[in-house]
Amino acid sequence: MTLPDQLIRHVDALDTLMRDVVAPREAAIDSEGFRLLAAIGREKAEATHGQLIQFDAVNYAEQLVTFMGGRRGGAGHLDWTKLGDRAAKMFHTAPTTNFL
Repeated sequence: MTLPDQLIRHVDALDTLMRDVVAPREAAIDSEGFRLLAAIGREKAEATHGQLIQFDAVNYAEQLVTFMGGRRGGAGHLDWTKLGDRAAKMFHTAPTTNFL
């Protein structure tokens, strides 16, 4: 049986156990099982993407601050209009604000 099949089997078993839960502590224990299965799945997914370029959030943030006129370490004023002008080129209409 392959690993994805095993994970699905375990999720189904935990789901069956979750149906019979009556106390909060039982739910917490069962949810821990789901958390562990999710962690295993995440590790396996990350292992399969070993050759792909990974997103480096720190490097991205540093480049963004530099583009906006700031300096490393947080010193300096950030020019948000510069970022807005660059982003505006990607949109032909104004974004809606109904998500607020």
